[in-house]
Amino acid sequence: MVIQLKNNYFIETDPLNFTLKQSYVGFSKSGEEKESSRVIGYYPSMEMALKRFLDLMRCHEKEDITISVEEYINELKKADRENRDFLTGLIGGVKFEQ
Repeated sequence: MVIQLKNNYFIETDPLNFTLKQSYVGFSKSGEEKESSRVIGYYPSMEMALKRFLDLMRCHEKEDITISVEEYINELKKADRENRDFLTGLIGGVKFEQ
């Protein structure tokens, strides 16, 4: 099973693992564009895979910048809001039967 997340991240499940992956467009040896995926990590539970994904979303595309502490805190708050909204949307449509 494949569970789509956002920003090209997804989780593949099998009986032993929850594998967090990210798809991207790269180039073949002949220089042609091709879609591929990279493994971020293997996790024993869905919760652990989602936690790693949410941690990545807190610093997504911010690795090569210099900012002040105040800007950093504001970015974290913004990322946390976006993560909360994403999770609410993700589980909002799930109905649990009793």
